[in-house]
Amino acid sequence: MILILNLSGVYRHQQFYGKDDQWIDLEDIPGTTGYCDDQAARMIRKRLKHCTPAEVHFIDNGNYHYLTYYWLEKLSEPVNLLVFDHHSDMLPPVFGKIMSCGSWLLRTVEDLPMVKQVLHFGMDPRYLSHIPTNFRDRVTATDDAEQAVRFLKQHRHRPLYISLDKDVFSNREVRTNWDQGRLRFPVFERLLRAADQICAIRGMDVCGESTVYGEQWRGEKFNRQLVRLIKSLKFYKKESRALLSQAG
Repeated sequence: MILILNLSGVYRHQQFYGKDDQWIDLEDIPGTTGYCDDQAARMIRKRLKHCTPAEVHFIDNGNYHYLTYYWLEKLSEPVNLLVFDHHSDMLPPVFGKIMSCGSWLLRTVEDLPMVKQVLHFGMDPRYLSHIPTNFRDRVTATDDAEQAVRFLKQHRHRPLYISLDKDVFSNREVRTNWDQGRLRFPVFERLLRAADQICAIRGMDVCGESTVYGEQWRGEKFNRQLVRLIKSLKFYKKESRALLSQAG
């Protein structure tokens, strides 16, 4: 199943998801854009209470990438994390412990012991220094596909969660609301299929919608392509069968 988290209204302009997919409305929650204050965090957790991380979650634009944290904290077993992102998302929080789209990954490695190893693919080299030295044994950053596959094989004994921020892609592929990297879709597809074959995937989320009026339709085309790929994975097919079994 695909789970749509509506925060900005962008998905109302798209139709890549189906009638059997789930829509969760978070648009009325204040204090969520870019940062997530304590009250917003409580409300988000309440609305996601009965949701499982073992689905595919579309979580709006890059300002809400911190929502990945709320899926990861639900995990009941140790996992590795594969992040596709042009940015590090490992900056120290600006206001106390308030989580943001720029700090959620740092918060993850600090606070969630179930997340063991992080593979960060596509980070701009300018941001490598954002990885604290005391976490460099847990966070591996690369933009080399072969190195990424070697990492997956080395850590194949542990399940994997995947988080995709579409700003990792070249703007020839898709437009987002942040500056973008240079990843092309065929390379991403090869890595995602490799992850699906090598590791037991426990869930996936996607962010990076454009906030520019008129770009939503380009985003729709890309999301359809992305959903076709995801639905072809054994991870998705397995989870779909499990959900159908529970419903029956």
